[in-house]
Amino acid sequence: MKTIKINSLEDLENKISEYNKDFNCWFRGQSNSDYLLQPGAYRELYVIKDHYNLPVRPTMLGPGDYNSRGDSIFIPAEIYLDLFIKILKQRSMEFDDKLSRLTLACIGQHYGLKTRLLDWSSDATVALFFATEDIKKDSEAAFFILRPDLYNEKVTGESKIFDVDDICKLDCDYAPVAFNGPKNTKRICRQSGNFTIHGRNVWPFDKYECFDEVIYKFTLSYELSLEIQKKLRSLGINKDSIYVNNDFREEVAKEVIDLSKKEIKNFLTEKEIEWKSLPNSERGYNRYLQQ
Repeated sequence: MKTIKINSLEDLENKISEYNKDFNCWFRGQSNSDYLLQPGAYRELYVIKDHYNLPVRPTMLGPGDYNSRGDSIFIPAEIYLDLFIKILKQRSMEFDDKLSRLTLACIGQHYGLKTRLLDWSSDATVALFFATEDIKKDSEAAFFILRPDLYNEKVTGESKIFDVDDICKLDCDYAPVAFNGPKNTKRICRQSGNFTIHGRNVWPFDKYECFDEVIYKFTLSYELSLEIQKKLRSLGINKDSIYVNNDFREEVAKEVIDLSKKEIKNFLTEKEIEWKSLPNSERGYNRYLQQ
């Protein structure tokens, strides 16, 4: 991924105009440029089988470890989503049973749920708000620009942005796929929310060198971030305008994070018991290190 340092507001505006001249780009902001570009559900992953499909003691992946050997990785996204849906059904008289799991994941993502999704916005000011909202002194923020149509062409062969209903027909395991978010909540609409969905390949976007021409990373100094904050406030863009309103779904998402800890621990414990019950010859590649 190409990384470009931005030196001024004028420089930033020029870059956005240059890359978004056809008004078809998506944007994303992160308050720390060192953070990997990956979904929340991928930030704590465990290897449970090696590339020979042999069980291993559940081993947490470190920041520099990626699924390049064909290992089976436990991604807890479905645990989070199952709990989110369960609690929504219990507490909302207006819960719509016709909504797909992916649509519910999109809603959950915007309320703080850990999912397989990475959110993007077609509004650059939204991304800049998230890039600078929690900026820390002596650190840099990151601002990303993605051409979703060209990106999808590289991944799927089709130069289009998919809809929610299209995703179930696609193979998203090789690389993420970009799709338009459902505009069914005020928050998603206000943030012009769109998504990339990530599959079994747990590489962050940062490690895909083949996408250099369709995704760009811009770094923003602390001082420049403060200038951007001031500019956004002058335009009426602040936390209240971005988040629109808080509702029970935000509380549900927070509750899910706490409740899921027990379920994830139980799952990993079961896998460890399974691994320990096997003879050495049926254990995976890390058996010599983990006994």
